[in-house]
Amino acid sequence: MNHLHSTLCAAFAAFSLASAPALSDDTGDTTEVSFTTDFTVQTTQTCGALLRGQPCVITLDAESSNCRVRFVEIVGVTSVSFSRHGRRDTSTKSHVWRGDSCRVSLPWAISDAVLGGDVRLSLNYRMSNGQAGPDGKTLTVVGAALDPATVRADIRNPTYEAAIYHMSRFQQFASDGWPLAGQGFGVGALGAPDAAQMWNWKANLAVRIAGLDAAFARAAAHPATMRAAGFVDLPDFTPEQAKLQALQSLVGQDYFLPAPTGGGWQAIPTRLPFADDIVRTEAEVAAGNPPPGW
Repeated sequence: MNHLHSTLCAAFAAFSLASAPALSDDTGDTTEVSFTTDFTVQTTQTCGALLRGQPCVITLDAESSNCRVRFVEIVGVTSVSFSRHGRRDTSTKSHVWRGDSCRVSLPWAISDAVLGGDVRLSLNYRMSNGQAGPDGKTLTVVGAALDPATVRADIRNPTYEAAIYHMSRFQQFASDGWPLAGQGFGVGALGAPDAAQMWNWKANLAVRIAGLDAAFARAAAHPATMRAAGFVDLPDFTPEQAKLQALQSLVGQDYFLPAPTGGGWQAIPTRLPFADDIVRTEAEVAAGNPPPGW
């Protein structure tokens, strides 16, 4: 019995030692550490997420040349800055990874918002042997040409589509990938966009659509406002007149004034052709003859 007991105890001890995780014994080892990204550092590159109206993500790959020495912690901070057109936009985002691996792949968003520009990735790492140190990467991320059909799918209003075509040709970014500056900024030609609206075409477009909604509401109410001001015999606008008045208001003008003879509306002869151009484009699209870049 004693012999059997001794044999079982020895077998159990051997099994326990074999199945237990091996303790790290790498304190005497060293390793070469490398960090790479899916973007080429110190260059300007297109970030595809910006074309989807989503935050740009950089994948950081960390590797230890000696897998006996493993990463146990990687702490990163992404800083994004944009300083064109007199802006001073900045954003930072912190990242932390903890584990036990000689190879780590980390998809990190450069910001919580949809932003581009100059990016600095600052890193600090710690290894299983106590080795530690900093690292860093710099790059620039920009956008690219949008597919007009993708933008129009977010509009779904023929008049609004024609208006935005004339404002930006359905583009958020210039040919160099930086935010478009034309009649305004971005696809919606906004006059005073915030940092996210400079880069996020969906957010930019939503502001412009809200502005168009408001312009059409003001145009519908305009005849009543004029009657209340003393032009008592003015009729309401027809739907086409309301459209022209709303669109012309986007360039700070009325399309119509009360006719001198009373009782109706008269188009202002010195007006800019803004509303007329939009209505003409809408008609051409409806007839199956869209303009270039549609």
